[in-house]
Amino acid sequence: MLKLKSKLFFIGFFIIVVNIFSQTPLTTESIFNEDLNVLLVEANEAYKEGKIQESIDLLFRVWQSQRNGFGLLLTIAEYYNELNNPEMSGIFLLEAIKRSPTIINSDTFQDRFSNVWNQDSFIQYKTEALSLNEKRINDRGDYFYMEISTLIGYRVILPPSFNSERAYPIVIYLHDDGRFPTEWLDEQSDLYKTNGIVLIVPNAPFAMSFSHLIQTCYYWSIPGYNLSENKENKSNYITQKYLEDLTIEVRKKFKVASIYLSGCGESALYALNIGLSHQNMFDGIICFGTIPITIELEQYSNKTIPILLFSEDETLNIYQQLKNSKFNVDVILTNNNESVGDETFQAIQWVLNKN
Repeated sequence: MLKLKSKLFFIGFFIIVVNIFSQTPLTTESIFNEDLNVLLVEANEAYKEGKIQESIDLLFRVWQSQRNGFGLLLTIAEYYNELNNPEMSGIFLLEAIKRSPTIINSDTFQDRFSNVWNQDSFIQYKTEALSLNEKRINDRGDYFYMEISTLIGYRVILPPSFNSERAYPIVIYLHDDGRFPTEWLDEQSDLYKTNGIVLIVPNAPFAMSFSHLIQTCYYWSIPGYNLSENKENKSNYITQKYLEDLTIEVRKKFKVASIYLSGCGESALYALNIGLSHQNMFDGIICFGTIPITIELEQYSNKTIPILLFSEDETLNIYQQLKNSKFNVDVILTNNNESVGDETFQAIQWVLNKN
């Protein structure tokens, strides 16, 4: 009976994972708007008090919301070892290995899973997990590897008293290369919430890590790939398709008043390229920070999509290029004393004025 309950518990959890992006916006709010730091503290306290199953439940809620890396899944596997639950320990160990963007040091596994190591219902998962980990070492080397996400993970921040029957302006923000959405959300999300804008921050499609001790980070292109040197694939096909699919999904889930694509620096270049080439999908483009290179604007005959650019110097490359080519562009001059929050507020007002 205990094993059956454990199986049902796992099946229920992973049905939630698989279907997390097919839920209603209100359900999405309850998952994605949770304070992850609070949940982690509560999980740690529960563990200290010997409430291991409660700690597992809290950690899994964090993983559901963050969808970043594999460390939480590996911790849950170890906690099930402490509960002497070999099947659940094996299931989460295998999931951690499958979702890890790097090689996991398995030399200490026998000590870390000592309670369940030789139990049949753990061995079947352990064998597959260790085999997969070893294959990655042989295929890619010991240091790091990168994999492309087949699941579009994204964070959603909804305004207070969100009404699923009401149409909202939506901003899709592309985080910086080599980072992940949660870093930026803590600083900026409240400005969007209080101004009645739905904010969506997707994980970039390329996950990379140099060590299982370092948090997974995400890139919009493979590091070293230079957009300016590849004229046939300016915006990177994988990233382009990834954002196309995300935008289609967003329009299915929410009543949309308008959608704006936004980014900063390198990611602003992707926002600009993809926004200009998909003007039927977006109502505007917002670019923070200095875009590092120019793009070939002659390929875009439609110049009507509104573009908002922030710049310390109105004569800098891409900004002057857009203005000279008669694109529908607004430039807001900034200075080093102006905070990111100030720029975000100005961008929000620009969005609201167009709705």
